Amino acid sequence: MSYRGRVQQGGGTHSIQSTTTTLAQKQPPLPLSKRLLFPTLLASSSLPPILTSDVAPELTNDLYTFIALALRAFVNPWWTKITRYDKEFLPEINRIICIVVRAIETRLINTDMAPLVFHDLPVLVTQHYHDIRNASAKLSTSYAPGGSSSLSHLFHQLQPHMALSPTEDAVDEVYVRQIVDHILKSCLPEEDYAPEAERFIVREIVVMVLRDSLQKIAEPWFLYKLAMDLLPAEEEPVNPLASLTPERTHFSFHTVLVLFLSAIQSISGACLALIHAYKQIVSTVKAVNQLPQSSDRFSSSKPASSPYISASPASSTSSLSAPISPSASTPQVHEPSHDTEPEVDDYAHAPLIMISTIFTLNDRFAGSALLNIILTISTLFTSFFDRLLPHSLYTHVLCQSRILQIIRLSTATLFPNGNLGPPAVTPTEAEQVEIRETLLRRLGTIASGSPSASGAHLDDNPESPRTPQAILCRTLLGPTPKVQREVLSEALLGLGDKRCNMHLLVLILDAVVLRVFPEMGVPIAGTGAQTTMERVRDPTELSRSASAATGSTQVTPPGSVDP
Repeated sequence: MSYRGRVQQGGGTHSIQSTTTTLAQKQPPLPLSKRLLFPTLLASSSLPPILTSDVAPELTNDLYTFIALALRAFVNPWWTKITRYDKEFLPEINRIICIVVRAIETRLINTDMAPLVFHDLPVLVTQHYHDIRNASAKLSTSYAPGGSSSLSHLFHQLQPHMALSPTEDAVDEVYVRQIVDHILKSCLPEEDYAPEAERFIVREIVVMVLRDSLQKIAEPWFLYKLAMDLLPAEEEPVNPLASLTPERTHFSFHTVLVLFLSAIQSISGACLALIHAYKQIVSTVKAVNQLPQSSDRFSSSKPASSPYISASPASSTSSLSAPISPSASTPQVHEPSHDTEPEVDDYAHAPLIMISTIFTLNDRFAGSALLNIILTISTLFTSFFDRLLPHSLYTHVLCQSRILQIIRLSTATLFPNGNLGPPAVTPTEAEQVEIRETLLRRLGTIASGSPSASGAHLDDNPESPRTPQAILCRTLLGPTPKVQREVLSEALLGLGDKRCNMHLLVLILDAVVLRVFPEMGVPIAGTGAQTTMERVRDPTELSRSASAATGSTQVTPPGSVDP
């Protein structure tokens, strides 16, 4: 009995131990954000909100995940060599980052982004294509010294920028570091900005992320692959032999009934789609007509004019010479000033001119005529489009779902498999040509509406499918697949040089920063924001103003500002 009891007792002990081990194994591991950023937070507790607005928990979790991955990649490797037992350093850096994120969020809420999206960015892209085509035309001519200047060197002469060099691919880190330091000074309270260690670490993390992101986005092959990812999925080509040998069907009452019911179903589906589209259009028009002007929504509590330059190359190249004013004891959120008058009179004009420049619509009569018709319609309905475009921007682009998608895409790109990804392997010249040809083929397929028309056999036969999409593409791009391919190839050449693309990205960065932080611009004595906007509306003046600003800008000496 005693032996049997001991056996039973031993078996019971083993069962208890195995049950405990099983329960421990079933507990899910803590997320990285809780382990690094909130080590004292209970496992069952949710993460504290990082934004002041009411957002979905998924957005908060993904933001903390991105911050945790960045800190683990850029801080942990050297901090763990100093000490392995300090668990408060990373949470303290996270606290600083959260303060900056909330301050930037407040600024974004109080900033009208419609002029940036529908005027400043299209103007920059338009000028980029003008200058890169002018630089390409000057190659191997007397305009190039000795006829041997590269495309990037000629382009840099048209768009000089203090942060870029015609012989280097990377942006000057001192320039980006100064921008980030200005942002931190504007967003952080004085007690958090004063400690140099925390501020420098946060600043260098942002600089590294921006540097790596700009380097990757400026690659032409990366832009081509990104465009292919945004295009609809490629359909499999139909076997032509299958269509030449149709199956022989017998005429019967059943066949007639099936055809009749199929026609009724198609007609009813089309009618339902038209009804839904009509209701959607009516509701959108009613909602847009009830909205105030974009400038009225952001000018109720702001001064009538601003002495700072709006987003333009002239202001961006000289933004670093503005002195840094000391911060108050609390985070200062300077609401960007907006004019009582609209900054942009016609939101649809600049995007249409950008599309016309990219696809050279003015070189063809049909495309030029259609563009003029669209411009006339947009001019007649300027007031409506000035409400519709900002409404679409804030409803479909600057929304939580889109921001969440961007954060997840950035996390997957910079930190694949949860770790800092290895340096991107640049494709060979042959692979880059293949990527470009694949994009051209897919664009040709979409333009012509027929896979066979975009292949290697291109002729001048204008016969193509009579779909509305194909008719519109023939009107805009040309009557034949060969002409369409030449137009699309010319459009892709505008993004075919990395150093030229870096100019565009840096100018876009300047435009975004000056829109959100207008106090970083250099004031012009005796001029207001409206006068400044009138000065930079013409795209042909952008490169000249950038050159003048670069030539007359006084750069702050490195010793006068914290590194």
